[in-house]
Amino acid sequence: MISRTQDLKNSIAGFIIKLETEYETLQWPSVLNSFALLSGQLNTLMKVLRNEKTPPLRNRILLPLFLNPERDEELAKLTENRIQFFNHEVVPDYLRTKPDPEIEAAELQINTKASQMSMDAAQAVFADDFVDVDCNVQAVASLTDEDIVDAVARTQDAQADSSSGDEDRPDEAAATRVLRR
Repeated sequence: MISRTQDLKNSIAGFIIKLETEYETLQWPSVLNSFALLSGQLNTLMKVLRNEKTPPLRNRILLPLFLNPERDEELAKLTENRIQFFNHEVVPDYLRTKPDPEIEAAELQINTKASQMSMDAAQAVFADDFVDVDCNVQAVASLTDEDIVDAVARTQDAQADSSSGDEDRPDEAAATRVLRR
């Protein structure tokens, strides 16, 4: 299981590096191949986790025995510098099993609203949302590569011109202009 997880992690890291370094010459079939590889590795890992012989991970307990307010070099090395401290401030975030109270309250409110909605009303909301999503998909699909390149160039120009910070979000403005065509 560890080797499969490591393979998946390496594939994700390789894909991210490919996106960051080859974004100008990246071809769609290459992206699809990377996604197919990731999907296959995730499916294989899920089969291993669902196997009867694999003990359920939810039955495992992780208990911090030592909290250190100083930077832990060994922990940083083990986590590839993703976690550098394991102190009283970060432990609740890393070991949390329930969502934040605000998120839990919002989820409860959504579930309550959904359970009180009639089937006809739910289908109407779904139909409205589907129309919106379909409209957005068609707008994105109608963009040509030149439109996208132009939008990125305009965004970069706008960011360079607005070094004073007068514009709120030039990248969103450029993307919105392209999508409204």
